[in-house]
Amino acid sequence: MFSRCVLALALLFSWAGFTPLSAAGKVYVLIVLDSKALKESEVRKDKENIEGSLKTGIGEEYLRFTTLEGERATKANVLNHYVNHPAGPEDTLICFLSCHGGIWPDTRQHVLQLSGAGKELLKRSELREQMMTRTQARLVLLFSDSCSSLIETTPAPRGDNQITFHSLRLRTKPTQASEIRFRAPPRNTIHPTFQKLFFEARGVFDINACTEETFALSDGDGGVFARSWRMCLEDLKLPGNTPENWLELYLSLRSKTEKVYEATRKRAIDTLQSREEWRPDTDQDHKDLQDQKTQSPQFHFLPGRLKFVTQGVMALRNNQSVGIGVRVIGLSDDSPVRKAGIRIGDLITGVNDGKIFGSDDLNGALNRVFTADGTELSFTVQGANGAERKVTVSLSGG
Repeated sequence: MFSRCVLALALLFSWAGFTPLSAAGKVYVLIVLDSKALKESEVRKDKENIEGSLKTGIGEEYLRFTTLEGERATKANVLNHYVNHPAGPEDTLICFLSCHGGIWPDTRQHVLQLSGAGKELLKRSELREQMMTRTQARLVLLFSDSCSSLIETTPAPRGDNQITFHSLRLRTKPTQASEIRFRAPPRNTIHPTFQKLFFEARGVFDINACTEETFALSDGDGGVFARSWRMCLEDLKLPGNTPENWLELYLSLRSKTEKVYEATRKRAIDTLQSREEWRPDTDQDHKDLQDQKTQSPQFHFLPGRLKFVTQGVMALRNNQSVGIGVRVIGLSDDSPVRKAGIRIGDLITGVNDGKIFGSDDLNGALNRVFTADGTELSFTVQGANGAERKVTVSLSGG
C-alpha cells in the first residue's frame, strides 16, 4: 500500500511538472512600495504580481517575503534590511521596488526616490552594493518598476536644488480581477525551470522597467513591467519554455513587456479618443504616451567582462533572410562597452578585422580575443541614423 502511495505521489509531481526536493535554499524577497507618492491600489497590484508569480512555481516553504510600504518605505529601512541578513550561500535575494525613478543628468546613473520619510534619493548602485556585500547569497536580483526619464533640477531660494521626477501614469480603472489568483505548486516542490533560475543560478542581475530617458507606464492594473514579469514567470511552466539562464529569461521579459506596453498604450488611446478626451496638445501624460512607442526593460548590472546583451538581427536580401549584425539590447552601468560610447540600439557589424553577421560570429570573435588576453577591442557600429563608426573598447582592469 505504501509503495502505491509513493508511486501515486511521484506520478502527480511528474505530471504537474514539479519536483519534490529534500533540501533547497530559500528565496528572500523584499518588496518596497512607495504608496505615499504613487497610488496605493496600483502598487498593491505590483505586490500581488511579484508575490504571486513566485508562488506559482516555488513552494511557499522556500519563500520569505518582507514588505516595506508607505511610511516604512525609507532609504534607511531598505538598506538596513540587508544588515545581518540571514541569507546563506545557497539562498537567493530578490528586491523589487515600485517607486519614482530617474536618470541623474550629470552622472547618467539611475536614482530611486522613496517618500516614507520625505523625498529621499537612493542610488541604485548603493542598494545593489548593499545586497552584494552585506549578505552571502548565491544569487542577487534587483528589479524596479520605475521611470528612467531625466531628473529635472532647478535652483531653490535656500540653496538646495529642487528635484522633479517625471512619470507616466494613466488614470484608468483596473481590468484585472480585484485579487490576482495563482495556482500554488504542491507542498515542498519547485518547478524545474524555477529551480534552475532561482536555486541553481549564481551572480547579480539588476533590471529596471525601461531604458534611459523613457517612462515606465502604470495604470489601474499597476505597472506594465510588474505584470509582464508575472506573465513571463507563468509562461515558464509551459512545455518547451525553458530558458537556460537569466539572460535568456531577460529576452522573454523584454519581449513580453514590449507587447504588454503596446496593448496597454493602444487601449488607453482608443478609450480616450472614443470619449473625445484625447488631448496630446495640452495634456502632458497624453503627449508622453503619444511620443513613447515602446517600453523595454534595461539591465543596470550584468556579470562577465563586457557586461552587455545582444540579439542577432536578420534582413531580407534577394528573397533570403540573412544576418546583418547583432543589436545591443542590454548594458550594465559599469560595462566597458558602455563607457566606450556604445549605446542600447546600436548595431554591431564587426569586431577587430572580422565581420559580424550574428551571435555566433560575435561569440567566436570575443572568445578569440579573451583567449589571447587582449586588452582592446575595435567594434564597427551603426547608430540609429545608420552612420557607421569605430569604437575602441578597453578590457584593462576587468
